Amino acid sequence: MKTLKYEIKSPAFWIGGLTLIFAIWSLTWNIVFDEDGLLNFRYFTNQTTFLAVGISGLSFSVFKDKPWFTYLAGLTLVNIVLTGLTFHFILDIDRPITLQGHLAHTIVPILYLIYFYLALPGFNYRKFYLLLIYPLVYLFTFVVTGPITGFYPYWFLDIETEGLAMVLRFTLGLMMPAFSLLALILLFTKQKFDQRQI
Repeated sequence: MKTLKYEIKSPAFWIGGLTLIFAIWSLTWNIVFDEDGLLNFRYFTNQTTFLAVGISGLSFSVFKDKPWFTYLAGLTLVNIVLTGLTFHFILDIDRPITLQGHLAHTIVPILYLIYFYLALPGFNYRKFYLLLIYPLVYLFTFVVTGPITGFYPYWFLDIETEGLAMVLRFTLGLMMPAFSLLALILLFTKQKFDQRQI
């Protein structure tokens, strides 16, 4: 298992520090300075950025060697890459992207991706299915609560407008297979990358 090198000259040290700083900046911008405040945690992006803050922060502690840390680091990787891809290719394809948008959906994902490959632990790519639990729980949370609250964080979860059949076709038929493939590729390439570094 790869462990973080704490030398101040190490690229991993600086990328880890930058990931933590930019993730905190993004989360602060979206939670503290936005009028919706903590309600913004309903968005997958902010939940994932929160995970990036936690993982990049804890990677400088004794917790980095815990088995649950390995899983959460991989989960955060796949979630944050998915966040960036979904934002750029599904959600915001026809309007200018703000600095805040780039911070959360471009800068933090790229920094975390680099940091993950440089220093964070990976796990066997054959267990990629474990990383599907989080997005599935997220999806079904809004399938259940959306009709009651009237709130859907993203248009492709909006049962009232799009219909349940379309939402399930799009999320389970298109997004989940794509998410599975993404998880498999990222974990596989991480495993090969680590083997070459040994």
